[in-house]
Amino acid sequence: MNGEGVEKLATGNLTVQNFVRRLMRLPVGSKVTLSVLGADNKTRNVSLTLVPMPRLPAEARRLVSQRLGFAVREKVMLDRYIDKGPTADVEGLLVMAVGQRTHAAVAGLQVDDVIISANGTEVKDVATFKTILDAATEATPPGEIKLVVRRGNQGQVVTIRP
Repeated sequence: MNGEGVEKLATGNLTVQNFVRRLMRLPVGSKVTLSVLGADNKTRNVSLTLVPMPRLPAEARRLVSQRLGFAVREKVMLDRYIDKGPTADVEGLLVMAVGQRTHAAVAGLQVDDVIISANGTEVKDVATFKTILDAATEATPPGEIKLVVRRGNQGQVVTIRP
């Protein structure tokens, strides 16, 4: 990396961890040149610029609707690698929890559904979703929330009536 060899430690795993630790110490925006040994046994130099680390699922923005009885979080890049199912590449909000005997449960919302749109508006972030939920639940009388969700290979419509 940048002309310096990779320190070989007792195990390959330790060597990799040490390399990653060195890389992580560099500031965002740093230019790095890696010398990479290809399958053809030829060394190639690869130049790259470091970007911020993507968020982990535990760091994703969340929204809990106690009134309707469910919790969602934004999907993050890592979800594409964690989720081995058909919703891996589907953008939207991931349903994390649905309370028993709640408006969401009665409507049929399920854990692991991916909410694609709410009341006709595409949702990819909790801020947009919260605005839609607030408008519907604060109306007099409260309005229904029509969600388009992806469940496995199929799209579903789930209508929550507060």
